[in-house]
Amino acid sequence: MNGLNHGISGLAAYSAGLLIGHSAFGLTYPGPVVVLIGAAVAVGAGLAPDIDEKHSKASQSAGALGAVARVATGSHRTRTHWPLITIPLLTYWCWWLMATAGPGWPFAITCGVLIALGWPFIAVAVLPRNIEKIIAVASIPAGAGIAWAIQSHGLIPGWWLYAAVPAPYLAHIVGDTPTPAGIAWIGPFSKRAISAHLFHSGGFVELRIVTPLLTATVAYLTWRLAAGGAFHGRWAL
Repeated sequence: MNGLNHGISGLAAYSAGLLIGHSAFGLTYPGPVVVLIGAAVAVGAGLAPDIDEKHSKASQSAGALGAVARVATGSHRTRTHWPLITIPLLTYWCWWLMATAGPGWPFAITCGVLIALGWPFIAVAVLPRNIEKIIAVASIPAGAGIAWAIQSHGLIPGWWLYAAVPAPYLAHIVGDTPTPAGIAWIGPFSKRAISAHLFHSGGFVELRIVTPLLTATVAYLTWRLAAGGAFHGRWAL
């Protein structure tokens, strides 16, 4: 699956996670600004597994750190795409931020890093496409600025982190499964890839069918969030 759809699927997973948390478990929405920050984090988490691929938006956004990550992770769709390892670790990290660390730099840096990874996707949506290289260079400063703002305002990590981090990350892995390369779902115990062979990344089926479906899904879920009061309340950190 291409970067565009990984970003959109991250938003879909995040929106669905918020709705499930609110409707099924009675959890309170965190406030409109935090909901939007979570959406930016979710985009980054949805793109993050591809930091192991040189030409991905996540790797380009990370700059030199992307090169380090590629060396550390090995070939594409290996360690960063092993759900048995990555999803429990991310879920535990979110729990630790909420239960132990609380507001502070670990939480702020987590949000900043993920927003930096998703920055090109976010910026291209609102800025001209002919400045994509400038946008990529601005990824790290943008993430650092967001981290500083979160730390300065004492933003408290909440349950929405589960929807913003592990859920979009898992959505990325699910989205790569229908492509021919597939995903090693039980890695590292077995590196055999599982694939549904439904479409090629960036191919006709993905661009003409998958993208509209994902976009419609995000639009519907956003409408549900708005109708349920997720964007009501004070628009301030």
